[in-house]
Amino acid sequence: MYQDSIPGAINVTLDPNSAAATGAQGSSQPSTSSAVTAASSYTYPSDLKSQQIYCNILIGQYARARSATNATFATTGTVSLPMPLNFLDSYGASIGSPNLGIFGALGQNIGAVENAATNALNTIENNLERTSKGAIVGGFLGAIFGRGRVGGAAAGAVAGGTIAALGADKIREGIAKGFNAISDNASYNQIKKGIATSVALNPLAGDGPLVQTARVSRGIVPNPHTVSTFEGMRLKTYNLNWRFSPKSEAESRTIAAIVELIKRAMHPKSAFASFALTYPNVIRVTFSGTKDIPNIRTSFISNFQVNPYGSGQAAFFRSGYPTSYEIQLELQELETLFVGANGALTTAHSR
Repeated sequence: MYQDSIPGAINVTLDPNSAAATGAQGSSQPSTSSAVTAASSYTYPSDLKSQQIYCNILIGQYARARSATNATFATTGTVSLPMPLNFLDSYGASIGSPNLGIFGALGQNIGAVENAATNALNTIENNLERTSKGAIVGGFLGAIFGRGRVGGAAAGAVAGGTIAALGADKIREGIAKGFNAISDNASYNQIKKGIATSVALNPLAGDGPLVQTARVSRGIVPNPHTVSTFEGMRLKTYNLNWRFSPKSEAESRTIAAIVELIKRAMHPKSAFASFALTYPNVIRVTFSGTKDIPNIRTSFISNFQVNPYGSGQAAFFRSGYPTSYEIQLELQELETLFVGANGALTTAHSR
């Protein structure tokens, strides 16, 4: 988005010393010409590079990298400015927080499930082993005391069956006690609580009034088992700000030309009889003479704001050019960063 703080942006040619920049026939009025030349270069203030520390804005044509090659950057314009008032170098990751629900419970308790299954199988195996041993011992005793006779063998079988049936008797006894306990009021309340708990925590029961009533009654809700998941890196963004106070009309015209250059760089062209728009230009930002301030990789201009009342009030040179500017430039890099084979941060195409 491009935004002027006052209606009617000043349009000038990109050569601040041209006749068009000073108006027709030497007039000091701003020109309405909008001619933009290729490979334009601007520096503000004129003695900037003697300061040794400054930033360079490189404007180039958009060219997406192919799978096996890096993108080329054909520079069409260069702007050299003082260091911005702020530079926040931030890195962001996209972190999700999905609810795994019952699957999270199963995943977190898989060890307990495996142990319970193992214990159940061991119990069954032990019961079968005891039953078989009872039958074998009974048959062996019957054979001894019956001296091999058929009656003795039968008695042994009965003894073995009796021993084997002891487990079944215990089971029947437990079932009978359970049914008898239902008549007890306290046990009946426990059953009701159990049913309410089952309804409240049933993952297939939905979220209707009955389920909500059960949850209110029992004071419980299903554990959503919320976890953090890494979903990728966010594209880096930058917000650069400048406040300029040109000392002369010529410097003010230079700033106006820089504004025009950036404004046009961020806008697309019409294509296919206005059925489509081409991608706008992209920019890079480098910093000269600084340490530990990373350059800004190939980026789109996502927002551009110009306030020609940078001093807080309207003030102009006699020609009509402002005596102060506030400029805000927001950028978003084209590709995310990751750690390369050499351990350094890079992009897929080393832009």
